[in-house]
Amino acid sequence: MKNQNRAFKVWMSLVASMTLGAVVLMAVDRKTVSDGAFSLAGYVQLSSVEQIVLDSIKAAPGNWNRVQVFFSGTSTSHTDKILQKFTGSDGVQFHFIVCNGIGSDNEGKQIADGQIEYTTQWVQQKPCLGSEDATIRICVVSDGIVTVPTDSQIKRVAMLVRLFNQRLGVPSKNISFPANWQM
Repeated sequence: MKNQNRAFKVWMSLVASMTLGAVVLMAVDRKTVSDGAFSLAGYVQLSSVEQIVLDSIKAAPGNWNRVQVFFSGTSTSHTDKILQKFTGSDGVQFHFIVCNGIGSDNEGKQIADGQIEYTTQWVQQKPCLGSEDATIRICVVSDGIVTVPTDSQIKRVAMLVRLFNQRLGVPSKNISFPANWQM
């Protein structure tokens, strides 16, 4: 009888300490499960960077020699509006867009924070800005002042840039970020 009583106390102590530990961890964490790409929910929602970049086309190393990251100048990820803003006579002016989780896609579906979308310029392996420049352009949904990039956007851009550096041979010295970019 004493053995059963002791086992019950041990189990109850374990449950209580795990519950208390979970409460403390949730109290110090500012994010909820659905708050971004680096929560459990975010990992389930987002495609891998390699899948987005390499499965969309067959980019050959050496075709690209620069990466330019820039802000969209907008606060929301409404892709149709951003595409309109950055589409000229030569097509879309960027290869990738990294969303901030505020807004929706062309079909009205909510866009996840850190979601990366590629454009037809990337699929067709065409340069942007009407030149023969071999620069990969990444548009980050943010104005850089009031709406700063989220942690998820920063981490996903870092993954993209690292992939371009390692797989496509873009030198680190040829990667440019906005003036107030925080890595």
